[in-house]
Amino acid sequence: SSKKDEFGKTRRGYAVVTLTDVVEAKALPSTYSAQAAELVALTRACELCKGRRVTIYTDSQYAYSTLFVFANQWKHRGMTTSTGKRVMHAELLTQLLEAMKLPQEVAV
Repeated sequence: SSKKDEFGKTRRGYAVVTLTDVVEAKALPSTYSAQAAELVALTRACELCKGRRVTIYTDSQYAYSTLFVFANQWKHRGMTTSTGKRVMHAELLTQLLEAMKLPQEVAV
């Protein structure tokens, strides 16, 4: 997510949680957007659940639709859009697509 701190500075980070515990929570560089943070969170959730069944909940329409609507199309086009431009967050999307293979079963 992306939030302003008490001094007005924008901070970015992500968290992977269960119903009762924080599994991982980390700050991200200031160059990351809120959308990039959402992709990192999904990637880390998959990596942390390697070999297990997992259901991932996100409130990010961007992350969900990017993953399930566009990512595979972009992957087949070399992470370029239909107009030939480089996809925003291409490296993070590539990492996410690889991480999605790690859990035994994953639902988002």
